[in-house]
Amino acid sequence: MPTLARKCQKILMPTLFTTNPGKSHMEITAVTNTKQVSFDLFKKGLSTAQIAKERSLVENTIIGHLCVFVENGELDINKLLSSEKQNAMGKLFAQSPKLPKTWSAVKAMKIELGDNFSYGDINLMIAYETRKLS
Repeated sequence: MPTLARKCQKILMPTLFTTNPGKSHMEITAVTNTKQVSFDLFKKGLSTAQIAKERSLVENTIIGHLCVFVENGELDINKLLSSEKQNAMGKLFAQSPKLPKTWSAVKAMKIELGDNFSYGDINLMIAYETRKLS
């Protein structure tokens, strides 16, 4: 690893560094765990919309980040999804022998649930149900 990268790595830990040897000079790119950043902001009390605005991302991206923490049990789904939505989706999930894994299956579920449910809602519920199965 070039000296500059080692110095940056020491200063900015736990940021990860990658180099791009395909260039005539070594480029150093800081790569952070973006999902953890979103989760940390959520734990500080920011809404998904606020996190999205602060991070210059769309809200569904933030919800996708938080799905990881719902699935691993670090985040209670009740902090993101109302019990009414959970119940409605739970009934739909109960009609299927397995969780939706493909885009077309999620899209079909979205159509059946209607406009009051977002893809983010569905993905949160999939994360929650996956957690229950593990």
